[in-house]
Amino acid sequence: MRSQHLENIRAALEMSQPCRCDGDFVCTRCKGLAALDALALEPESRGVGMIAQERARQLKKEGYTQGHDAQLTHGELAAAAAYYCAVPEPDDHEVDARMTFETLWPQTFGESSMKRQGLHMPTLRDLVKAGSLNAAEIDRRLAAGEEA
Repeated sequence: MRSQHLENIRAALEMSQPCRCDGDFVCTRCKGLAALDALALEPESRGVGMIAQERARQLKKEGYTQGHDAQLTHGELAAAAAYYCAVPEPDDHEVDARMTFETLWPQTFGESSMKRQGLHMPTLRDLVKAGSLNAAEIDRRLAAGEEA
């Protein structure tokens, strides 16, 4: 019943207005469709929904749009994702672990963007950010014409 209701909302939204996305701008219609996709996930897929919500937050609040991401062609998004989900060797000391993570961070992003919470193990929030950055890299590559 819930999925049918979400499909009805999706159909109405798709018919009500055309996509107005333009480079750096993500239109309200497409944001709404992304939110519906996140709601339609089964309970077993809550992680995917959390990643979709984080990606929407990055687009809306941080301004990390497809146009912005299209300029990052040297693996910066994937490297930033690795920073958030890396796990140090078991015998790494605290300082060594922090330095290891910092070497993964893209220099072009600046240190003020490094916001990893977990030192020895990534927190759930860190993993959500990593997933969102991976999704952004996938979207960037697809938009550039790379095939899956």
